[in-house]
Amino acid sequence: MRTLPVKSHSKFCGIAKNHYGSFSKPWDFHERKIAHAIAELNTLPPIKDRTRLVIGDVLKVACLRGSKPWPNWGLFVAGDSILMGFDPVAIDAVGLEYACQLAAENGEPTWAERNTASEWLENAAELGVGTNDSENMDLVKINLA
Repeated sequence: MRTLPVKSHSKFCGIAKNHYGSFSKPWDFHERKIAHAIAELNTLPPIKDRTRLVIGDVLKVACLRGSKPWPNWGLFVAGDSILMGFDPVAIDAVGLEYACQLAAENGEPTWAERNTASEWLENAAELGVGTNDSENMDLVKINLA
């Protein structure tokens, strides 16, 4: 796996967190509230009722560098996948696992990714946004190369 040059600070965001750009002052819902705010935001009818197809890429993954939390993100690892589906929670759950796998393969910790994202995935599943249980997902892998 080759390492890409550092361009910006980032971390696992996924499909559900992308809607933080849908309203003003998203920083007010970060930190302590993020695990509930992401899930609840995705239950709002203008988002939940209109979501048809979600697409996420795992082409470049930002990993935590060392043992300190953000803003210590800086190792960018090349991935090789584009995730598509009808369930934003399932796409985020699969994306989280793949991002953590890439981080672990590069000797980087995955605790921060898992702690943050796992809680919002669980909350979103409980609120009926989608599933975070791999037993309830139909995964199809298509290799293009």
